[in-house]
Amino acid sequence: MNEKIGEYVKNMEKACGDVEEYVAILKHGKQKEVAQKIASKGKIKSMVAGVLLKVDYKGREISVSGNKILIRNVQSIGEAKSLLNELLE
Repeated sequence: MNEKIGEYVKNMEKACGDVEEYVAILKHGKQKEVAQKIASKGKIKSMVAGVLLKVDYKGREISVSGNKILIRNVQSIGEAKSLLNELLE
């Protein structure tokens, strides 16, 4: 995995369906820190009692829920990893 992604993300894979969406599984104990970093760099679209965070970042929708991050509107896993790396710096 890339630089910062390796510190926070255990696994990343394509989500089911026809749309290009990717799911990142966070390492244990990193959820709160990741949510704070993503919220500080993106435009918050919605936040539900610390359970679900939706952020707009560079025209992409990033959702954080529990130990999972869903990245929407990307063309490839490489682009998803690059965006995530920027958010986690």
